[in-house]
Amino acid sequence: MRSRRPETLTTHLIRAGFADLTRSASLWQDADLVAVLDSGATAGHPTGPDRGAVALDAPRVALLRSLAAAADPDLALLQLVRLAAAAPDRLRALLGASGAVETDGPAPADAAPTPRDRLVRVLGVSSALGDELVRHPALLGLLTDDTPGTGVPARPSRAASAPVTSSAVRVRRLAVSMPTSWVSARIPAMSGT
Repeated sequence: MRSRRPETLTTHLIRAGFADLTRSASLWQDADLVAVLDSGATAGHPTGPDRGAVALDAPRVALLRSLAAAADPDLALLQLVRLAAAAPDRLRALLGASGAVETDGPAPADAAPTPRDRLVRVLGVSSALGDELVRHPALLGLLTDDTPGTGVPARPSRAASAPVTSSAVRVRRLAVSMPTSWVSARIPAMSGT
């Protein structure tokens, strides 16, 4: 059952897990980000008689869902705004590559992440990676490539259920077979000296 209260931008941000609501609301309405996302007249602008309710269009709903899934939605939004200022065309292309948006509910758990989801996850987990993408926007193209580069498919997986590759087995065997004296001699902090 939906509430009869108007959904304000603050309400949307709270539901998405943002901590600094004032800053996030300001960033959400940043001119560079709005220019990248703009697709209609009511794309996240106040509507209704009280002018407090905010109607979000499908791309903004999808972006807000991606931000909600990020480790740090506040950091992800900040870095997204920086990217919108640094490389608006590349960011628009990446967000457009995410395909059709379904707004009726959360994506299935086994669904492959979209380029938008991948970008937001990277931006929300590391300010250094976000800084690198801002400095080198050509790297955004890597997020649209579904080809596995590490031998792990580009779909959600759990470390416990991931297949162990032969190189991982070799590294594990090597680590287990190393004599403790060899490790202690080369890494004094581990030996307690």
